[in-house]
Amino acid sequence: MSKLCLISILLFSFFLISKTFAGNCAGGNFSNLAVTQDMINNTPSLQNTCFNNSTGNNLNFSNKNLIDSSFAGAQFTNPKFDGADLSRADFSSAVLSHSSFYGVTADKAYFISTQLINANFNNAKLEGSYFNSADLTESQLKGASLKDAFMIRSILNKTKFENTDLTNSKFSGALLEDAYLRNANLEDSDFSNANLSRADLKYAKLTNAIFSSAIWTDGRICGSGSKGRCD
Repeated sequence: MSKLCLISILLFSFFLISKTFAGNCAGGNFSNLAVTQDMINNTPSLQNTCFNNSTGNNLNFSNKNLIDSSFAGAQFTNPKFDGADLSRADFSSAVLSHSSFYGVTADKAYFISTQLINANFNNAKLEGSYFNSADLTESQLKGASLKDAFMIRSILNKTKFENTDLTNSKFSGALLEDAYLRNANLEDSDFSNANLSRADLKYAKLTNAIFSSAIWTDGRICGSGSKGRCD
């Protein structure tokens, strides 16, 4: 069994265990419903609320307390979460078209296999969050903090990470073609087997970053054990 496969299994096991402690719908249950703005506005507390497999258009959750809430499998168009507290929230397998998460706090949140194309996460705090197999094509994470985040096998083509803190994050097997990583902090991060074709790494901090078997910005295959640069 490969090291990458073992890591994925362990992360998924932790994910299943964690879900037993969060998203128990104590704050309310809107699962499988067509959610309206009135439902949101008339709910006293949205903490630990379930929106699993729900649908909705132009919903505004800005500045709400959504700690431990679950949006697993939800399908929202143009949702707005700006400034909300999404710590430990679960968005796994959700489809969130043209979503805005500007300035959110979403530490240890779950975005596993979530569709987040063209999402706005600028200035968001996403430390220790899980984006494994998520699609963030052309999304923006400028000035965000993703320390210790997991983006294993994520699709990050043309995504902007300018001035983003990616310290000790995991990008194994991720697609980062044409990604913009100028001035990003990649110290101690793992890009093993990632595709960095045409990515912009100008002024990025690469100290101890692992690029083993990654596809480099110029199309070269980095050697096994490449660290801090592509050898």
